[in-house]
Parts: sequence; structure tokens; C-alpha cells
Amino acid sequence: MDLESRSRRNYSYMMWMLGTAFIPVGLSFEPGSSLQFLFLGIGITLFLMGHMMFRSAWKN
Repeated sequence: MDLESRSRRNYSYMMWMLGTAFIPVGLSFEPGSSLQFLFLGIGITLFLMGHMMFRSAWKN
């Protein structure tokens, strides 16, 4: 395991967990508000990007 793949795995894991933290924050706002859409959008995007990058980092 080289340093590049380890740092990429750590970065993608951080994105994945940050996205996981944004989702409940987005759900705490009133339904239909712009803040809810903002936080849920950021959270789901980070979650999915981090998850896909984490999986590809383990394969390489």
C-alpha cells in the first residue's frame, strides 16, 4: 500500500463521513425550505462521491 492510495482513501472517507453528517442537519430544517435543500443536496452529493471514491481507492 503506497502513500498515494492511502491518502486518497483517507480523503474519500472524510468526504463520505462529512456527507453523512450533513444529511441529518438538512433534515432538521422545516420541510421545503431552501436550507433543507441546500444541506441535503450537499450531504447526499458528498456521501455518494465519497462512497464511490472510497470503493475505487480500495480496488487500486
